[in-house]
Amino acid sequence: MKLPSYRLGRLWGIDVFVHCTFLIILLYYGIPEWTEAKNAGLSNRDAFHSVANLITLICGIFCCVVLHEYGHALTARRFGVGTVNITLYPIGGVALLKNIPEKPMHELIIAVMGPAVNLLIILILLAVYGVAHFINLNQPQNAALTQSMMVWGGFFRNIFWANVAMIVFNLIPAFPMDGGRVLRALLAMKYDRVRATDFAAFVAKCLAVCMGVYGFMSHRDFLPIIALFVWMGATQEAAFVRYQASRKYHEPELE
Repeated sequence: MKLPSYRLGRLWGIDVFVHCTFLIILLYYGIPEWTEAKNAGLSNRDAFHSVANLITLICGIFCCVVLHEYGHALTARRFGVGTVNITLYPIGGVALLKNIPEKPMHELIIAVMGPAVNLLIILILLAVYGVAHFINLNQPQNAALTQSMMVWGGFFRNIFWANVAMIVFNLIPAFPMDGGRVLRALLAMKYDRVRATDFAAFVAKCLAVCMGVYGFMSHRDFLPIIALFVWMGATQEAAFVRYQASRKYHEPELE
């Protein structure tokens, strides 16, 4: 049974959906936050406020995920490749392209544009923080600015590090992360696409096994889930490319 996704909106002609399993991440972090707040003796109102702040942070991070995926989608559009939609899952987002770019260099550029968006967000946050800090040093009596920095400083610091983590995570050379597509694009410059995809998928599965084993041994519950996601993504990518190659091989040429 296919689980449903729900439409959040449409931007630049591309629909954004959230998968129903996205609720998992809210429960995974929200329930322990509520429990910790209650154990600390906070009232229901303060505990709710703490959980609401956490959910706001998660939503802020996933806004960056959406921008990351639009980086892929809009770049793909420049190369004549359309995007079916963007879907948010508990561990990230996926921009579903209508087809794989024919030229490996185009795929390489499309793949790196997602992390490039995260880098741009980081630079903007650094610039905003620098300006606010400079004003605060020169206007120490500006209570409103000082209060704003205290209230929002932690939030934007977390957004900053989340974007750093997205860049590092997505550069792992494994499908369905961007690093896997970068690896496939580089290999496809020398080998055919099927062979390049098979090798990139093999690397992804090896990394998935290592990640899963380490997760179980270190009791990091989320790593085996990510490992399963990587394994499935690699398997599906290899199968899809083989299917495309088979169709292209068997299609009759039109005179």
